Amino acid sequence: MSARLALLGFLATAAAGTLIRTAASTDKAPQDAGPSSQGIYVKDGRGFGSLFIAGQIGQLPNGTMVSGGITEETHQALSNIEAILASEGLSMSDVFECHCLLADIKEFKAFDAVYASFFPGTGVFPYPARAAFQVAELPLGVRTEIKCIAAGGKSKSKHLKHAVVTKDAPAAIGSYSQAVVVTNEIADVTVAIAGQIGLLPNGTLVGGGISEQTHQALTNIKNILKAADATMDDIVECHCLLTDIKAFTAFNSVYASFFSDGAYPARAAFAVTALPLGVLTEIKCTAAKSAGGHSRSVVATKDAPAAIGAYSQAIAVTDKAGDASVYIAGQIGLLTNGTMVAGGITEQTHQALTNIKNILKAAGATMDDIVECHCLLADIEAFTAFNTVYASFFSGSADPARAALQNGALPDGALTEIKCIAARSA
Repeated sequence: MSARLALLGFLATAAAGTLIRTAASTDKAPQDAGPSSQGIYVKDGRGFGSLFIAGQIGQLPNGTMVSGGITEETHQALSNIEAILASEGLSMSDVFECHCLLADIKEFKAFDAVYASFFPGTGVFPYPARAAFQVAELPLGVRTEIKCIAAGGKSKSKHLKHAVVTKDAPAAIGSYSQAVVVTNEIADVTVAIAGQIGLLPNGTLVGGGISEQTHQALTNIKNILKAADATMDDIVECHCLLTDIKAFTAFNSVYASFFSDGAYPARAAFAVTALPLGVLTEIKCTAAKSAGGHSRSVVATKDAPAAIGAYSQAIAVTDKAGDASVYIAGQIGLLTNGTMVAGGITEQTHQALTNIKNILKAAGATMDDIVECHCLLADIEAFTAFNTVYASFFSGSADPARAALQNGALPDGALTEIKCIAARSA
């Protein structure tokens, strides 16, 4: 990458067309029981890169659960993340984005108190951007799962992180930044935006229902991007959380109005059981803005189902050397004709991954280029069957970092949705 590559949250500079992908592994954190690495570190030829850390729970390194409740589990999960970072020469101060899943949103205050203690809390980069929400169930019946991404490497001063602060969006209501900007030495940036809800800048909830809350959340995102000198058209991916999947049509109508037709970001949309402050939706986005070093393109193929909403099958961000990050929209078990594949979790998982494989092919990439996956299931009891199919799509060497959870509901009544990010070397 003598040009630039927008790995989620980190833009690096390197020798042309050189990406090095390795699996992070340490005995100071528990080994994943399924086809997932503790983390995937994608570095350029000069040692700069992004570490995608698999979702961590309150397991001790020996695989047993820590005793106690949300406080102890949160501390152990973050200790695992800290150990994985240390194995690659990084620290918690290098983390710029986290997804925080809870079995009970009422435990958020206790969770947040522990979470805050692992980060600096002051300075130009006090906390990562974050999304926090309640899911129906997590693996092994745990209370929380935390998935993070870090940026680092040699000469970190050339790749700076700072928090975005604007009065035109609501202040953080927890231990997170409105957004974190990661800038490389030629001023290419990635903006990791914290999950936004329908709060007005004064901290009160906007009046109305799903339409009004969606509009306000996206207005907040737009204003945060403006403060980072970016626009909505720079967004490459979004996670869209709803407390009621039946509200998706109304949500999607407002969402679509904020983007240029035909150039929508990659997206995953799903129901969760609860969101902070009892809101109806939360939207978390990532944007990539170039100073002339990379280009953004929509990936489209007839070998995967067309989008059923305001999103693209994938967005590719490509540097001058031809290295690319591919942000793939959440895929479900739809056939290319738009109908659901016959069968259950096994068939739907196979079809969703086949769709991902075909989208990657259209982007000049393969399944082995995937660095992270979010795996959503309508029923966590189906995880074993899901996992068997999932494992068959990967080589078993440096499997992607992964988070798996049971959500509230998925579009079209699907049993699983899988969203991925890939890093392709020229």
